[in-house]
Amino acid sequence: MQKLILGRALVGEPASSAPPTLIVANQPTWGLDIGAVAYVHQQAAAQVQEEHAAA
Repeated sequence: MQKLILGRALVGEPASSAPPTLIVANQPTWGLDIGAVAYVHQQAAAQVQEEHAAA
């Protein structure tokens, strides 16, 4: 469930809306398995890089 909520926040909800400009993630990996933690970190870093490239 936590991955679904994070995914929806990253792509924007509903799908037709723009992704958010700011995401406050308080312990986004709490309770996730090791593989999911790595994935969340990778995706968060990718979002940061994408935003810096677009600016």
